[in-house]
Amino acid sequence: MKYASRMMVPFIKPIWNKAVPNSTSGFNQFVKANKPAFGKNGTVNDPGLLRFSIGSLPLPANLNAILSSEQSNILNVSWKNQISDLVRNDDHLMAVFYNVHPLIVPIETGFIRKDEQAKIVIPDNSGKEIYLYLFFKVQTRHCIQLIRCLK
Repeated sequence: MKYASRMMVPFIKPIWNKAVPNSTSGFNQFVKANKPAFGKNGTVNDPGLLRFSIGSLPLPANLNAILSSEQSNILNVSWKNQISDLVRNDDHLMAVFYNVHPLIVPIETGFIRKDEQAKIVIPDNSGKEIYLYLFFKVQTRHCIQLIRCLK
């Protein structure tokens, strides 16, 4: 519950409240979806189970992320856009880095679905393992994909 309260502004209000039916709250859905990631002592046991986004946008095919061989802080992301809807082509690629900053917020990458590629700067993490969550954003719908990165 503490964790969900901290996520109210960056994730629950702008994403979860818009994506869940009127009969349930985004807060409750967020707690239910993220509960498996936490251990009995309230700490995150499995960051791979965290969910920051919910929605009905389809994931792109062949989503890949590879660290740049030239710059260790650049992640090259690529995907295949299988959506022919011109409106969906302008969905914005969002990123969330977990285990880098104390306050987790979605980052606008500056790339859109029709680009089929992105170069994302990885924040300095002092050599620790980080988790990158990618999702596409429109006003009310989201999809998400988790990618685990080692620096």
